[in-house]
Amino acid sequence: MRKHEVRIDFDAIQDPEAITDQNKRLFQRHGLDMQRHECDLEDDPDRKQRVLKLKPATKYFYTK
Repeated sequence: MRKHEVRIDFDAIQDPEAITDQNKRLFQRHGLDMQRHECDLEDDPDRKQRVLKLKPATKYFYTK
């Protein structure tokens, strides 16, 4: 699975009550689950956008 980079305008995420719902829809649009996949956040103040770098789920294996 590859990494996805998504940009969201600051205007779309000004309401703190709506950010989580918008992120859920964003993950679903890319076929990812917000509970399992990782995300790095960066703000781009020049373009007034938030950059979400969505990563595939990390699998951990334990041995005895």
